[in-house]
Amino acid sequence: MKKRIAALFMAVVLALQIVGCGAKNDQNTDTQTQSTQSSIKDNFHSVKPDKDNDEAQEKPNTDETDEVDEENTEVRYQDDYYEFVNQNLLSKIELAATDAHWDWFGELNAVVSSEMEDIIDELANDGKQYEKGSSEQKIKDMYECVTNMENRSQTGLGPLKPHMDSIRNASSIEEYVDALAHLSGEFGFSSIVGGYSIMQDKADSSEYAVYMMYADTLIGKEYIEGENTQEYVDLYLDYINDMLMEFGMTASEAAASTDSIEKLLRDICASTLTTEQKYDPSITYNVYTVQDLQGLYTNVDVPKMLKTLRVDGQDKYIVMDVEQAKKINSLLVEENLQALKDYSTFVMLNDTAEYANANYAKLSDDMQNALYGITESWGDEKTWKKLTQDMLPWDFGMIYVKEHFSAKDKEAVEEMIEQILEEYEEIINRQEWMSEATRKKA
Repeated sequence: MKKRIAALFMAVVLALQIVGCGAKNDQNTDTQTQSTQSSIKDNFHSVKPDKDNDEAQEKPNTDETDEVDEENTEVRYQDDYYEFVNQNLLSKIELAATDAHWDWFGELNAVVSSEMEDIIDELANDGKQYEKGSSEQKIKDMYECVTNMENRSQTGLGPLKPHMDSIRNASSIEEYVDALAHLSGEFGFSSIVGGYSIMQDKADSSEYAVYMMYADTLIGKEYIEGENTQEYVDLYLDYINDMLMEFGMTASEAAASTDSIEKLLRDICASTLTTEQKYDPSITYNVYTVQDLQGLYTNVDVPKMLKTLRVDGQDKYIVMDVEQAKKINSLLVEENLQALKDYSTFVMLNDTAEYANANYAKLSDDMQNALYGITESWGDEKTWKKLTQDMLPWDFGMIYVKEHFSAKDKEAVEEMIEQILEEYEEIINRQEWMSEATRKKA
């Protein structure tokens, strides 16, 4: 019954959010542990927690109780509490060669993704013409577009090519920044500067604010600076080199560009917040006016950049990583122009690889698999179907709810939510450290 309820709740999540995406923090509702362990979340991530798990795996018997036997356990709770609580469960899980990790929502997601693939198969082979603008028409056409590798090769970067040309042909830092701003303002791509996001103001949720985002640190600060991750960094640098050669550079040009990209990357990462710091609002919530931003980015015409980004005229802008912004500003000098252009070139190629020709797509897929410890690729068909799902989440969601989520299912989920709210109320009311007014507000 618990698994049924979890499946129903997952259907709601998928209907309201991005269809096909794995959850990061999923609670094991089937495993019963001692009362002191009841709040532990039973996730298992073999390498990274953000890789979608859309491949069915051999799973443990989730109807059995996984009690922790303190007498026979190999791990002491004071050494590794997570491992202590979850080791019985984890010992039963066998990852498939195509999987990066396993968790309970991932298991449900594999089932849902399979049902999504059935929707694609049905639409692709029914021979029907659907009304223009309908979910069925968009999915059918998108799948046909995704699977047409010949057309993808001929299209290349498509509407992004003029922006790539602007970046490559920039003869000054001003022209380079302007090219990045036009690209970000129109398509949302960002690499060094000009990235932004409009989100709820973390100091006042009734308002929205413009957040100036981080530079793209590619493989990431943790890999770049990790003592035991340099092997992966070397693999990633080879990947950069291969992508630039696929772009058309000669072997010597690609090697030189890769070296300059690495130098910039290590310099940027040295001034970038750690993962833990990024979750600390006292560090990431920094309010700037336009004048303040101009003082931060002295090598950029900030009013012009904000206007090109279409976010000018705001009373405040939130800078999330001030030290990185200072570093970026120091790098925006003419002597670094070619290296900066190469950096942004690779970022665009990397960001669009899964939509590009077969060579780009394979290079990207092989790199991701190496980072996540995956030893076997999904194959073209599953990759194409996953890409189609990712491109049209709301359209898949509407069809999925219509075919797989009944009124009875909705009632079951609403009942579950009521139970969760009641439990929270009981927990809050038991907190002696709260005043009556605080408990009522909570």
